[in-house]
Amino acid sequence: MSTELKKKLCWNCEGRVALTEENCPFCGVYLSPSSLPEGADPSHHLMPPYKMAENDIENTTDQNDLLQEIANHSNQDNEIEDQTQNEAMLDPALISLATLITGTIFFLFGLVIYVFSINDIFTLSWNKSYWLIFLLISLPLFMIGIKNLKKVED
Repeated sequence: MSTELKKKLCWNCEGRVALTEENCPFCGVYLSPSSLPEGADPSHHLMPPYKMAENDIENTTDQNDLLQEIANHSNQDNEIEDQTQNEAMLDPALISLATLITGTIFFLFGLVIYVFSINDIFTLSWNKSYWLIFLLISLPLFMIGIKNLKKVED
């Protein structure tokens, strides 16, 4: 049994020439390089010396299905691990972010009430006597946020 080499057609005499030949053996005309990528070995493009039986084709498809299931299962495991890692890092980050934002808002709001109040009343009808409450609420929240942010960075 011999394998049949792939051939190309000569543009001049239309003779069948092996892919590895640069000149046509029949008319001697130079043949341009084949459409194979550079560095590609033409021997890889040969037909196999045997034909697969239907049973072999079914077995390979079964094996491919099993390999695909294993790959999908391992991808799912990796996704679950990534989700748990993200959730573990998400909780401290969310807590620190929420406390920082809340503390900053209360702090700025307390300062705005204190600075822009006229006769102890803010122009939006907020009583100036509440400025201290907002500042006192903001400071612990601000400190907790900074501590949690340092934990997340570590």
